[in-house]
Amino acid sequence: SFSRFFFFKQKTAYEISACLVGSEMCIRDSQYIIPTQLASCDFVVERLFHFARTALRPGGRMVFLFPWERERGMNYEELPHDEDFRLLECSENILNKNLSRVCLTYERL
Repeated sequence: SFSRFFFFKQKTAYEISACLVGSEMCIRDSQYIIPTQLASCDFVVERLFHFARTALRPGGRMVFLFPWERERGMNYEELPHDEDFRLLECSENILNKNLSRVCLTYERL
């Protein structure tokens, strides 16, 4: 099973490995309540973009880990996308021969 981590960042960020993370503005600091029922990955990402659209101003950054099946290969067109965000960084962290997680950094347009 995958753990998913979501970070929201406004102006400044600190580079650790290939991912940008920060604590200036995180979900844990917001009024957002994470549902306790199971949901599809697509639904979670859709809600994440929706929340980020309302919480981030232009230039703000969102970073999260996204599960990836390695046998599919890295096709950037299959990564999550939204018209209000631009993908800045994508780095793969291999977990085993079948699975990896991809650290994605988006900027709010």
